[in-house]
Amino acid sequence: MVLALIFALVASTVSGVVHDSSGAVVSGAAVIVRPATGPEQHGTTGPDGKFSVETPVTGDVTIIVRAGGFAEK
Repeated sequence: MVLALIFALVASTVSGVVHDSSGAVVSGAAVIVRPATGPEQHGTTGPDGKFSVETPVTGDVTIIVRAGGFAEK
């Protein structure tokens, strides 16, 4: 299955919901926010699949999601 990720970048917070390919939420997924410069930040999805990660930089980021039983996305 492929993870789908919906996110919003507002100021220095990245938040969203992680869904699987059937639309079900994925709880306990590791979310890594990697900015072009500066340290990466980590978070975990809650039981509702939602996450919110603070990052000290604004601009473009790469978001990596890892969850057991799923390919990294």
